Amino acid sequence: MAICENIKITKSRICTGDMDQKITLQNRTIVAPDFGELNPTTTYTTILEPYAAVATISLMGGAVRRFDGVNINDTPTHQIYIFYDATIWPLDSDNTFILLEDGRRLRIVGVDDMNEMHETIRLLCTERGIDTQAGTEA
Repeated sequence: MAICENIKITKSRICTGDMDQKITLQNRTIVAPDFGELNPTTTYTTILEPYAAVATISLMGGAVRRFDGVNINDTPTHQIYIFYDATIWPLDSDNTFILLEDGRRLRIVGVDDMNEMHETIRLLCTERGIDTQAGTEA
């Protein structure tokens, strides 16, 4: 006789009222330097400006460690939740960044369609620093 075990799946949802911060999702493009130039050209193109719920993560060793104003730790420091948008899904996490209203730039290190329900996208991010060239290269 087969023994069955019930598995309960908890579905998580974010309340609309929690999404109270406007963020900017941007694609990064890096172009090789022209002849005689030293630095490549980095440009950001805005793809979406949604409202989001932003939460900090306190993981073991996940604190921001700065060198010359730029975070050198790749451990996620923020979880950001936005409503699912089919025009941006799936996100290219290698070249998509988040610009917060205070000028800090976050690099996306993981993307998750929560519960595969196409309702909420969770973005795991690491803080890079103030919106400078050094912060974008890190």
